[in-house]
Amino acid sequence: MTVRNKTHYARHQAACTRIGFLTSHRRGYTLIETLAALSLLSLLATSSVGILAAATNMSTRQAHARQSRRDVQRLAETFRKDASNTLQTVVPESDWPVTLKQNDSSVVYNWDEHKLSLTREVKGKESGVRFERYLMPQQSTPRVFVHDRRLALEIALQGNQTPWVVEAILKSSGK
Repeated sequence: MTVRNKTHYARHQAACTRIGFLTSHRRGYTLIETLAALSLLSLLATSSVGILAAATNMSTRQAHARQSRRDVQRLAETFRKDASNTLQTVVPESDWPVTLKQNDSSVVYNWDEHKLSLTREVKGKESGVRFERYLMPQQSTPRVFVHDRRLALEIALQGNQTPWVVEAILKSSGK
């Protein structure tokens, strides 16, 4: 090896030593690099689980709201039909259960606060017992009242939202 080559080799070796992370002589990863990569991956996984949980929760609330709107529409139709066939109405002081007496049957509406549902039970002499459940909106409170020949079902919604009111004309007024 000549002096010129030795000098060039010494400079090259010194440069490789100074910037050791750029050399190709290195194999594998250091413990610090591995820990940094794992911590970044765990941070990404944690945040994605939180986002997924929030999206699932929102989807569940929206599905409940859609179902309760459909059930209230179905309840309104049934409530009006029952009221138009009613001969006598019994509304207790506590609002529930409400009994609508008809020719050969009676219809009982009752509020289940724990299940957020209004139930309709039809008791007939010939038809036996039929049972329906209507899902109500979250944190709603339904009330029933009779005024003149009108039977009204008011569903008070949470917050300052306008309540939903279903009115029906009674066949015959009676309390």
